[in-house]
Amino acid sequence: MKFDFKSLGAVRPALTIVNARRHDIKGPVWINADLLPGPGNKPTAIPANEFLSASSLFPEATLSIGWTTIRKQADYGLKYTLTLVQDMYNLVRHLPQPVTFPVRAEQFRDSLDEFDWLLQQSRGYTLTIWTSHGDNVTKADMDFTKKRFERSRVYFDLPDELRPTF
Repeated sequence: MKFDFKSLGAVRPALTIVNARRHDIKGPVWINADLLPGPGNKPTAIPANEFLSASSLFPEATLSIGWTTIRKQADYGLKYTLTLVQDMYNLVRHLPQPVTFPVRAEQFRDSLDEFDWLLQQSRGYTLTIWTSHGDNVTKADMDFTKKRFERSRVYFDLPDELRPTF
């Protein structure tokens, strides 16, 4: 079960309900929000510290903590820089929960060294590669990604036609 939060006002009520029904939940729970500006420096809608505080209402959840992004279009230099990745690490490094980092596929391939560094910081970290309609991503890009990283450390949240071959 994945909660994709777009506003802080929804976080506490949703997690309070989930916590009250925890005995009925048979699988993992992921709670997702974009907490830091990413490639393109789009502002965030959810304050990071308040979201992380609210996430303690359901401490068994995997935190899916990402960056805001924009489409690459003709900006071929748009990528996750080491500074962006280190800022994220500094935000999450003391969290006890597992963390997956949602990463926009279109900008991922130009940021491989940065994400290698991030995954080396903790075995509790994974990546979730996603795309948006109109992004310039190919199945070959995703097959490359699958081969480049340890299989248990990368998830793919993609349309069928882009999912890598396993």
